[in-house]
Amino acid sequence: MVDITHQFEEWRRNKPQERSSRPIPLEDILDAVGRSADKHAIIQEASDAAAFDRFFSG
Repeated sequence: MVDITHQFEEWRRNKPQERSSRPIPLEDILDAVGRSADKHAIIQEASDAAAFDRFFSG
């Protein structure tokens, strides 16, 4: 699985240093799955949902 996913452009663009990890930005994932046209709306919705969760989880 690692060998396959490390061939993906979104992984290569965000390649971490040796023996570490690094999150792949949502924007890069949306581009990779063909959602570039509406990625800003998706990112805003995710941000709004996270803010809502933080506000009401405490």
